[in-house]
Amino acid sequence: MTKIETFYKDFQDFYKTDKCLACEERIIDNGHFFSQIYSEDMSKKKDVYLCLSCGLAYAHPFLGIEEEKRIYEDYIAHRFSEYMASSQADIQFKLQDMLNDLFGGVLFKCRNVWFKKIVSGFLLQRALITYPIYSHANHGPLKVLDIGCGDGYFLNKAKNFGCLCYGMEYHDALINRLRARGIKASLKIEDFEKEIKNDKDKFDIIRINWVLEHVILPQDMLMQARNLLKDNGELIIGVPNFNTPSRIFKEHFQMHIPQHRQLFTKKSLKKMLEICGFKIVYLRTKSIGILGPTLARRCGFKAVNLVFRLTDILCSVFFDLFNIGDCFEVYAKKRGNK
Repeated sequence: MTKIETFYKDFQDFYKTDKCLACEERIIDNGHFFSQIYSEDMSKKKDVYLCLSCGLAYAHPFLGIEEEKRIYEDYIAHRFSEYMASSQADIQFKLQDMLNDLFGGVLFKCRNVWFKKIVSGFLLQRALITYPIYSHANHGPLKVLDIGCGDGYFLNKAKNFGCLCYGMEYHDALINRLRARGIKASLKIEDFEKEIKNDKDKFDIIRINWVLEHVILPQDMLMQARNLLKDNGELIIGVPNFNTPSRIFKEHFQMHIPQHRQLFTKKSLKKMLEICGFKIVYLRTKSIGILGPTLARRCGFKAVNLVFRLTDILCSVFFDLFNIGDCFEVYAKKRGNK
């Protein structure tokens, strides 16, 4: 059996379907080997295959449950607030945090939604990481759900702006920490569905930031989010962009393997959202630093030094200008609703 035949077989066994997760075309008709790519720690490689129909990328062999548990035992998103408060925090993150607090109050008072999106999503996109809470700031108090919220770093920011904050995570310890901070948290999306009796009980904003690439069935998560969103509510998504120029380095591309099961292209993301009943109203790339680590790996460095970081920042500004940066920022609404 050839490698791609093994991929086809494993795909059907793992996902319980023969269709691409984004476009729903048969993977056996559209599968294509891209390259082997090093894992996060450079210790091993995984094969990466593409759906030629929409460009969605899959890391193979697929991440198993036991390996997944081991990876997320000490995942930085689960302790990001502690990291930011420590002396070891990256200076770039520290500056972002200060700028968010500084500009947040100004943007929050502005009633022009598009102005807020342009400033937070383009002009200052590398600095402002709490962009979703500005989207409907003039409607407050907003009911916000963050799916895959980690230790609640974003929700703590949103809470400071008077939002009603809800979070979902997959670890009991995180749930307890979130609840201790006054955030209504749960392990399952279904727990939020039980509390909803009408559209008024639903969420104004649902945020799924750097989560869809981790889950086995992203379409299921999007469909559940749609059911929880108000008719005039907004879905906010952040996912890595597989079509960023960094992919030319192939095996050294910082794809965050094995944590990322699949990576999206603009076409695959649009197609998946359309199938799940959403219409994109705003989409831009928002680079957060993939090129620097990729160049460092390609040059044989274990850490990203100042040269790589500056190169990344300068190139990212250029990439985002042409909407080919390393991460997508997407605002979407239910199709058929105002």
